[in-house]
Amino acid sequence: MTATAAPSTISSSWYDTGETFNKKAACNRGGQWWKDNHTNVIRWRCDWTSTSKFHLYLLLR
Repeated sequence: MTATAAPSTISSSWYDTGETFNKKAACNRGGQWWKDNHTNVIRWRCDWTSTSKFHLYLLLR
């Protein structure tokens, strides 16, 4: 299977996936999946939100 590009935004900017997780480990698994399956994902971050969830952001090339 060939890796594809994640949704594009401005060069090297954080992309809001709209995905939230109850646990940081699950958020990190989601981020790793994006990185493994999309060629333009540099890294990800999981931010704790005011709704007590982790929100997934991707840094895209």
